[in-house]
Amino acid sequence: MRKVDGAYINKIGIPSIVLMERAGIGVAQFVMSIAKNPTDERIVVLAGPGNNAGDAFVVSRYLMEEDHEISIIMTSDEDSLSKDARKNLGIIKDRNNLKIIKRDSNWQEALEGATIVIDGLLGTGAKPGLRGLMAEIAEFLEYTSSYVVAVDMPSGIEATTGETGDRCIKADATITLGFPKLGLFAPQTSEFVGDIYLHPLGYPIEAFTEIEVKTFLLEPRDILTNMKARAEASHKGDHGKLLVVAGSRGLVGAAVMTANTAVRGGAGLVKLALPETIETQARSHLIEVMTIPLPDRDGMLYDDSIPELRKWRDWADCVVFGPGVGVSDGVGE
Repeated sequence: MRKVDGAYINKIGIPSIVLMERAGIGVAQFVMSIAKNPTDERIVVLAGPGNNAGDAFVVSRYLMEEDHEISIIMTSDEDSLSKDARKNLGIIKDRNNLKIIKRDSNWQEALEGATIVIDGLLGTGAKPGLRGLMAEIAEFLEYTSSYVVAVDMPSGIEATTGETGDRCIKADATITLGFPKLGLFAPQTSEFVGDIYLHPLGYPIEAFTEIEVKTFLLEPRDILTNMKARAEASHKGDHGKLLVVAGSRGLVGAAVMTANTAVRGGAGLVKLALPETIETQARSHLIEVMTIPLPDRDGMLYDDSIPELRKWRDWADCVVFGPGVGVSDGVGE
């Protein structure tokens, strides 16, 4: 994203403060959608040293224009802000409905009564984890009932890897800017990012001419777009034959779930090959799946199963092997 921003600013000539304005508008629109009555809300903005603080100042301006009372907790001195962030702070700092809380003030009191907290502490270039005052704020927030909105990424999460360090902001919603960040979808970040919303920044195609895109996020709409409608005259055999080799004693569920999921995913014919001693148990949970009972020892497949598997392997267009088969010499064969 930094490369795209750089191309947008340096090659196309769009000032960086314009991007900041667009980012702030998107986050403000989301906050206004959940905070419809200014008299019912106490909104606190967390401002760090980087450009994310500038985005948060823009958010504050738009919310104040809708008569919201805003408190901004500054975790660093104004001198540490970027030029654009300082400019946006200067626009709002004399507003009557704004309270600025310095880092050495009683910030806990502001957070205790906050209904909505906007996280503008750190941007996507920050290292994982929060330290010092920011870590204290993140920990304090976990004991409040505030609804936390993260600007671009929850502070403390590394944008590419999703590393969280010892402490990060736990958001209820993340408004990611321009394009989603890889770190939002890392398994370890799922409890910190909340609901993810994308706010486009209007990048033109010219901003991507020298950028190599290596990652694609697969969403349900991508799958649906590429699924072809079935012809009325078609039958099950026209839509793929799948052999599932799965299951063992105590792990019948893995075999059943795999086979049933294959049917739901659109496979035309699904056959489940499994140890014969668990076949009856599995069959009671299958409707459209045919079963192939295989010789077993103590509920696990072994080398006597191979001839039957070879026959059905040749029948299948695709084979799924492994869910719940367990570990043994026979399974290895």
